[in-house]
Formats: sequence, structure tokens, C-alpha cells
Amino acid sequence: ASDVYKRQSLRTLEQQYALVERAQSESRAIFDASSEALLFISASGQVHALNRPFGEFFALTAEEVVGMPFADLQRQWEPLFVNAAAFHADLVQDNTNQERRSMTTATQKDPQYRELAVSSTPVQSSTAAYLGRLYVLRDVTLEREAERLKAEFYALVSHGLRTPLTSIKGYTDLLAQQEET
Repeated sequence: ASDVYKRQSLRTLEQQYALVERAQSESRAIFDASSEALLFISASGQVHALNRPFGEFFALTAEEVVGMPFADLQRQWEPLFVNAAAFHADLVQDNTNQERRSMTTATQKDPQYRELAVSSTPVQSSTAAYLGRLYVLRDVTLEREAERLKAEFYALVSHGLRTPLTSIKGYTDLLAQQEET
């Protein structure tokens, strides 16, 4: 009976292990499928996880940075940003306030120019224990370029219409003055 119980226990453990592995694999696939770069920092301040886009944004691999103190990662990526000091000053506030949620922007210059919208969110367990912080970096370069082009277009159209309308108004005013006299 003892052997039967051990075999059943082993089978149960194997099934549970398979379920956990499947859940981890699915979670990893979802994490990597995001177009945003995701970085999870543990409550102890270590890089816990990053997704494929994060690695692509910064030419890093998970093997290089997982387990690294976040402060070391910040020093490593500092040369990649246009105004790293302001960006890091914003990130430092996350260390002092676990409840803080924030949105900021950063401009990356290497390995590729990108304008990034960066959100920072605390992550809590189902029992409200602080697990760490999730950073989501979204490439908004094309959106910003589209906004700039739209503003230029409106300025050009506005100027293009204003010039002939000013002339027409001037002639209309001149004709109105001549009729009055």
C-alpha cells in the first residue's frame, strides 16, 4: 500500500509540476507578445524579469540583467538616454514610495533613437503584499512625428488660406468704402 501511495503522490506531483510549467510558459509567451517593453523589478530592487521587446530596445538579454540590482542596470543604460539624469531622478522616487504610480517620458539615443512613454506601477500580491514594480516603456516616436507633421500641415494650410483671404478682405473693404462715398 505504501508503494501505491508513493506512486500516486509522485503522479500527482508530476501533474501539478506540468500544470505549473504550462502556466509559466503561457505567462512568458504573453509577456513576450506585448509590443511594449516590460521590466519587472522585485521588492528587493533586483531585475526580476524583462520581455523580448525590452531586450530589443536596449540590446540586452535576460541572462545579462536578471538578478542584477536595478541601480546597476540604470548605470548600464545611462549612456543610452539623452537626458538620463532627469529620467533617473524620476525613477528614484519609485524607491521611496511603493504606492507611487507615474508616467514620464524619456528619449533614447542608442542603439536607436526612440521617444518613450514610461509608466511605473507597483505590483501587489492577492494579499496586498508589495512584490515589486512594473515598468512599461512604449515607443511613441511615430506618434510624436505624426503630431508634429499634423501641426506643420495645419500651420501651412492656415497660412495658405489666410494670405488670399486677407487680400479678398482688403479688396472688399476698399469696395465698401468706395460705395459709401
